[in-house]
Parts: sequence; structure tokens; C-alpha cells
Amino acid sequence: MSNNAAFFRMYGSVCLGILIANILLKVFEKQENNSTLLVRAVKVNIILAGIAFFGFMSLYAIYGEDKAGELLIFGILVLFSFFFTTIFSVLMMFGKVKPPKPDKYLLRQTDYEEFSNYLSNRVESEYDYSKIHEEENFKVYKRKDMYGLHYLIDLRLEELTQEMYEEYYGKKIPDIVNKDTVKFNLKLKVAYVIMVVSVDKVSSVFYRFVDNADQDLKIYRLPVGVSFGGKKIYITKEIDGFIIPQFKKMKEEICNIMELEQIKEENKKDSIS
Repeated sequence: MSNNAAFFRMYGSVCLGILIANILLKVFEKQENNSTLLVRAVKVNIILAGIAFFGFMSLYAIYGEDKAGELLIFGILVLFSFFFTTIFSVLMMFGKVKPPKPDKYLLRQTDYEEFSNYLSNRVESEYDYSKIHEEENFKVYKRKDMYGLHYLIDLRLEELTQEMYEEYYGKKIPDIVNKDTVKFNLKLKVAYVIMVVSVDKVSSVFYRFVDNADQDLKIYRLPVGVSFGGKKIYITKEIDGFIIPQFKKMKEEICNIMELEQIKEENKKDSIS
């Protein structure tokens, strides 16, 4: 009986921890610049819910026959708490947490022509990309490996407006990629798209573009913004602790291709410029 009570006290404490974590989430939600604290609370929340769930399974395996009715009620509460907490945490993460500011890198090229020529030479001569589409100030490169299809977009605009964003990001680029991927069997593979958009003048749409990586069912899109006016390259930065490996590899690839040097002293305190 004492062991039984000890188990219930332990997992009662876990459930209390879940409740406290949810309260913390609501408190953090109302604070400004709360992303780091909120991410930590989400992690604790999910871990506690997982412990409670697997703890219940262990309790049921030990005391199932003797305490079937009590464990059933307890299990329903734990399952409800687990699923509610997980869904709530995901919604909090992707709906409320402010994305971190993108990483900034030094732009060595002075104009788009120099930048585009350098990019083209690097990807075609050293990274096995081949050009599959070309228009004025718009090029698409592709390579294939055992992991899937890799695309690199080189787009130059005077300014990224909402109309241009919808035209290229919403239609032209997906049409080219989708048309090309149907030639391959992607049942066990995915497509990786590094989207490099170069502008002379930054805009609010440009800021939104470089703020968030985009993942479809089988397509990962990594935004890269190039500002010739600010002499900087911006690459989306994911939330610490929630980094998707595919985006990390894509980011490492474009950094290696362009031999980028990060501007570390500006990342934390400066706004995008």
C-alpha cells in the first residue's frame, strides 16, 4: 500500500508540474521578448506530459489487476493532459513565439552581377549543381543525391514587394520545382530549396521572407536574403532547441558555397537593416 501511495504521489507531482508549466506559458505569453523563456516552458511542458503518460503505463503494468478502476480514471486524466498539453504547446510555439532575427553575414560582392557569377561558378564547378531554368535575373540550379533533389534559386529584384513575393514564391518557383520533381520518384525522398533573393532596397516583405523557414510535406525551403544596399546577407535562424536537421544542412551548404563570414556582434542587439 505504501508503494502504491508513493507512486501516486510521484505522478501526482508530475501532473501538478504540467499545470504549473501551463500557467507559466500563459504568463510568458503576456511578456515582451519572451521567446527564450517560452521555448523552455514548452520543453518542460512536453517532457512532463510524456513522463506522466509513460508513468501511467508503468503503473498499469504493475497494479492493473488490483486497481483497474482507479487507474482507468487516472489514465484518462493523464492521456487528456498529455494530448492537450502537446497540442497546446505546438500551437504556442508556432503561433505565439516570435521568430529569432535572422543571422547576418558580410556581403563581399559589390553588385548583383558579381554576386550571381560567383554563385554560379561555385555551385556548378564545386557542388555538382546544373542550371535547369534561366530568365533575366532569375536562375534555378539543381543537383540530385541519395537524400533527394536540391534546388538553388537565384532571384534578383529591385525590391521584394507582396506582388513579387506571390508571383515568384507562390507561383513561378513552385511550378518549376513541382514540374521537375514529377520526373523522379519522391516517395522516399524530399526536395530541398534554397531561395536566394537579392534586392537593392529592403522592405517589410523582405523582412518577413528572411524571418521564417518554410516546410511543406516533402519540400524544405530555406530563405536567403541579399541586401546590396546594406551589404549584408540574411539567413533564417530557427528557434534554439527546435532546429530541424534538414534546414541546418541547407544553411551550412549555402554558407560554404558563398564562403560567408557571420556578423556576430550585430545578431543580438541590432534590428534588421
